[in-house]
Amino acid sequence: MTLTAEFANPTPPAALMTETDSPETASSEGVTIETRFGAFTFTPDQTVEMPTGMVGFPEHKAFGLATPPEEGYENFVILQCLTEPALGFVTAPTPKQDGPYEDADLRDAVAAYGVDWDDAAILLVCTIRTGEGGAPSLSVNMQAPVIVDARRRCAWQHVFHSAKYPVRHELI
Repeated sequence: MTLTAEFANPTPPAALMTETDSPETASSEGVTIETRFGAFTFTPDQTVEMPTGMVGFPEHKAFGLATPPEEGYENFVILQCLTEPALGFVTAPTPKQDGPYEDADLRDAVAAYGVDWDDAAILLVCTIRTGEGGAPSLSVNMQAPVIVDARRRCAWQHVFHSAKYPVRHELI
């Protein structure tokens, strides 16, 4: 699977990189959740609070971040609800600079949540569908990225009210 150049990012931002612990190696401070992506153990430094939840899921505010264990998916981050195992999102980190967003738009969005630019990481929610002929289709929601404050361990799903950022931006 190849991401277009504007979304290609060889590794997730350092602030979001996590190791996926197996239940056998989980610390007493971690929480292990059996998700649709497999079992993940989240330690406190792998969690974020989403004060307003995700769009459509405002009641769910505690999420964990993990790198998928499968080879070939290192460029993605799982955003997993810690209170509802069935609620999880595949996301793709995107660069803040020279990425798909106009600099002023992204800076305004980050500032709206009181996030310092240097502490911000941007995740795009991915959708994987079966396309024509059974081939996989991957799109990202550019209209509603997740803005993560890596220092404060908080995140918000920001909605751009502009047609220049589509809900379904096809990658493959």
